[in-house]
Amino acid sequence: SMIEQVPALGGRLQLVLDSYKLMLKTFLIFTWRNKEEAFLFIARRHPIFLAGMVLPPLVSALFGIPLFAYFYLMAPMLSTLMLLVMVCFVLLVWFVWNYIDWTNDYYIVTSQRVVYQERVVLIYDSRQESPLHAIQSTTINTTLWGRWLGYGNVAIRTFYGVLLFRSVTNPEQVQALVQEQQLRAQFRQRNLNIRQIGDFLGNRIRHGPPRPTLPGERKPQPKPDPMREFIATMFHLRFEQ
Repeated sequence: SMIEQVPALGGRLQLVLDSYKLMLKTFLIFTWRNKEEAFLFIARRHPIFLAGMVLPPLVSALFGIPLFAYFYLMAPMLSTLMLLVMVCFVLLVWFVWNYIDWTNDYYIVTSQRVVYQERVVLIYDSRQESPLHAIQSTTINTTLWGRWLGYGNVAIRTFYGVLLFRSVTNPEQVQALVQEQQLRAQFRQRNLNIRQIGDFLGNRIRHGPPRPTLPGERKPQPKPDPMREFIATMFHLRFEQ
């Protein structure tokens, strides 16, 4: 098949498929997107980091809830029961908070820009972005575990600073996509600049440069009306221009 002949094509198709699935799962409305702007890539951090965030509350619940339940059975008191309920509630909130925190961070590549959108529930909503034509270079940083599990950091250097796609799946494919869109955007920007220069030179050739106004140059004074000059002479008047 074509994928077997071109292995890189399979990775790119998987990247597009994963982005499409994530778009279907999310109910977020990206109000900053322009009408003609298309999403090419959207992802969260690698799922292994979700496991690392939800594992502590799960382990705490695994050992803490049976322990408090044992204390309640040994001494059935209202205070022990309330403490057990409180522990369950805190662990549940901890679990849900970590899960929502992981799901609310997005790394996005569109046909016009690269975006890192971060949300913390009820606290703040931030977005870092850069136009594609402002990208200077992209590099990949990963670890031994990252190479084994297929994740890494993609650092996108722009005129405005560094935009970091942290711990994304298939970082090589993400880097290739960003570089491809960067070249396309820079090509479009170069053509736009050439057209603007051509239009400017064409106007200069057709109409010529604007005539400069000399510092000592004055507009010619209008010739005074004879009747007003006669009245001014007779009554010793002066008319202001």
